[in-house]
Amino acid sequence: MYNRAGTGFDHADGHHRHATESRPPRLNEPVQTRGRGRLLVSDRYEIRPVVLSDADVLLEWRNDAETRRRARTQQVIDLADHVSWLAAALADESRLYRLLVSTDGSVELPLASVRYDCEAGTGLAVVSILVAPTARGRGIGRVALERTLPELRQWQPDLSAVLAVVHKDNPASRRLFQSTGFTYRDSDGPWQNYVLAL
Repeated sequence: MYNRAGTGFDHADGHHRHATESRPPRLNEPVQTRGRGRLLVSDRYEIRPVVLSDADVLLEWRNDAETRRRARTQQVIDLADHVSWLAAALADESRLYRLLVSTDGSVELPLASVRYDCEAGTGLAVVSILVAPTARGRGIGRVALERTLPELRQWQPDLSAVLAVVHKDNPASRRLFQSTGFTYRDSDGPWQNYVLAL
């Protein structure tokens, strides 16, 4: 989950991280998922701001057992605490928080969230990716990352780098970041730091 919380495809890609794939989809390529519990994802991706009404779906992703397994904070979060945290996050001018959705007509299907936390005085933005459990293993985390990086650069042109924090037992997350230009910097216990120069 690639954030200070250490959840990578969580806040651990994490998002966003969870399955081996031969290659991620191209940005305009349809993503077909099959099997029980999987989503059928169209090629119509959009990025929009996260809003408070997204709290339920984001909490469901965050409390998923696989997400929590690679998170620094592994307990289940209740709705009231989550709504309070989300409201503060949305009001924080040092954060860019976006949702990747697949759209088909009037139907919007949330797939992943990407949050960039800008750390004052460091030139760094810490990225956190959280992918819908039913959308894992299809390259959705990479699509979300690639679709939001240009906005981050425009929003904060003085940033020098993006930092991703990945658990050592999360090879899918490592591959995601390495495939988009992040390079290994150092480790802090089980957490590995990857950096993308802007």
